[in-house]
Amino acid sequence: MRRPLASALLFTVLVTLAAPAVSAQRTDLSPQPKEVRLSGAAVALGGARVVVDPGISTAGFSVALDAVEDALREAGRGGAGRTVRLRRASYDRPQEYRIEIDAEGAVLSGGPEALVHALSTFEELVDETDGRVPAGTIRDWPDHRLRVLHFFPLTTRGTVATVAETREVLARARRAHFNAVILQVSEVRWDANLARGWRAGAWSKGDLAQIVAYARGSGLEVIPQLSFLTHAEGGRPEWQHSASMYDPALLDDARSGMAAYIEEVVREAAAATGARRFHIAMDEPSRDNPLPPEAILRHIRWMSDLTERLGLEMWMWADLLLDPEDFRGPGVAVEDMNGGISVNGRRYANLLDHIPTRVVLNDWHYWGGHRYPSLDRLARRHRVLGATWFNVYGSPGQPTGPSRHVVDRIGSFSAYAHRLRSPRVLGMIATTWADNFPRYIAGEPWLRDHTFRRYADYGAEGPDRFYASTILVSGEKFWNAHAE
Repeated sequence: MRRPLASALLFTVLVTLAAPAVSAQRTDLSPQPKEVRLSGAAVALGGARVVVDPGISTAGFSVALDAVEDALREAGRGGAGRTVRLRRASYDRPQEYRIEIDAEGAVLSGGPEALVHALSTFEELVDETDGRVPAGTIRDWPDHRLRVLHFFPLTTRGTVATVAETREVLARARRAHFNAVILQVSEVRWDANLARGWRAGAWSKGDLAQIVAYARGSGLEVIPQLSFLTHAEGGRPEWQHSASMYDPALLDDARSGMAAYIEEVVREAAAATGARRFHIAMDEPSRDNPLPPEAILRHIRWMSDLTERLGLEMWMWADLLLDPEDFRGPGVAVEDMNGGISVNGRRYANLLDHIPTRVVLNDWHYWGGHRYPSLDRLARRHRVLGATWFNVYGSPGQPTGPSRHVVDRIGSFSAYAHRLRSPRVLGMIATTWADNFPRYIAGEPWLRDHTFRRYADYGAEGPDRFYASTILVSGEKFWNAHAE
């Protein structure tokens, strides 16, 4: 689909770009490349032939490669006889890529993880210029190593997202330079799952295989997520401690079948997704009839042992390990901390120093704030990622859509994590939930027709406010955290 240019001139001079300083131009590309020098005569690339150098596996970018070939075909035949070459190269920064365009065609270079981003940027460039790309160079790299989209595939219709809808989410994530997706897989018809009612559209394992293959070809690592304690899914009614939590004491009771069930479904989900990492959720513990802290710790340690035995890195949300009273201060986001829950005088937050250090903690903050000292605290012993979210229907006080405040908060958290310069801060997560989907992907023409539009008007009134979708905004803010 041809996408309209934001203005008659695609490229305008960039006045300033925050550290690291580069000499560049600003473009309508998103994420904005860090170094752009495209000032030469336009080179017609429509119909150009794509050549992949020997020794390069296309498995991690096959979807992006197909998209570039489609874009070149749609751009006509003016570049027939020219080539677009993919070349392996090693640069100073992780995931750095380069694009060079001259009269002969184009060269896209980088390591295995970088070439998918080079292809996505090049696809957008060809699409926005109708295949007549100015000669010059682009040099780009991410500020965060991991840029993760959390996809919760339940829809506003009360059904499970279709395979086609999910592929569209993943396509947008690729273009926004995400490199992993946390995929909620509770609505898959696992062999291990006990009898339960499925939502309409629940995925078969064949559906999941299509989704995983598409994600891999888009350069997206799949991290399956299942909840077994908070927001408990599946299982037997007699395992319930409260409305949404299991009783971890049953892990030690072989007759209950709980331990065997959890191990079987984790094995099955990890095998089906080819996972190296597994997310066990653990967010929002029940405040009604709460489990004692030692029961929570028992479950986390048991899951850590299981995932380690299966060769999986374990991730979990960290809100139950953070007490807002430990962090209150000017500009500090504390609204999403649940570690203040106490049972018999024992706080959940006191568990933090007892969580195995192999566990990767995800620090989510959705409302307010521009300082995040909880990230510093978690990173003393654990590897961490920050996590953001906005509801496309609006934030508190902004019912008509995402406000500048919401967008700026995503940027401020990403920038805060980047400024820590800690090897334990692995990156950022953009979360989505059921009330976001599918409206922000498929239900609004302004998003369908402006896939690559910059979101400079997100503070405006009316439809322009909605150009800031979760994926577009978060992709930009995570890739260019330094610019905040």
